[in-house]
Amino acid sequence: TVQHCSFLPIQTIFSSPSRDHPPFLSDHMSNAAPSAYYPIKAVAIDLDGTLIAHDQSISEENRAALETLNAAGLEIILASGRHYVAMLPTARKLPQVRYMVSSQGAYASDVDNTQALFEAHLPTTEADAAIQFGLDQGTREQVE
Repeated sequence: TVQHCSFLPIQTIFSSPSRDHPPFLSDHMSNAAPSAYYPIKAVAIDLDGTLIAHDQSISEENRAALETLNAAGLEIILASGRHYVAMLPTARKLPQVRYMVSSQGAYASDVDNTQALFEAHLPTTEADAAIQFGLDQGTREQVE
């Protein structure tokens, strides 16, 4: 059985490079002059129940907030436990968004998925054990 699973903390994906972690998104972000939000360079926003409502709509207030952040020069990044493909309909509605973090932080890429910025895969043996554990507990299998 799988006893422990860990992923790279999301802040590492957006942070400056360090001795322990290579640069990820920080290499791809604008080096424009500091904004009114300095030292913040990026904002990662969850989708479900935060940016989008249960009916998949984005409120006018949230759209205005995104425009304010974009106008200030901040990167707006969508973040979700969802798979990349399931995030695309929302990302396509928001031209200000260039990057997404998906699959519970295990994958980061540009919206068009032409460049993977970070990937963390569970080894096959551990994934198989996790699936079997779930099936043994009566859950249904869903693999994306």
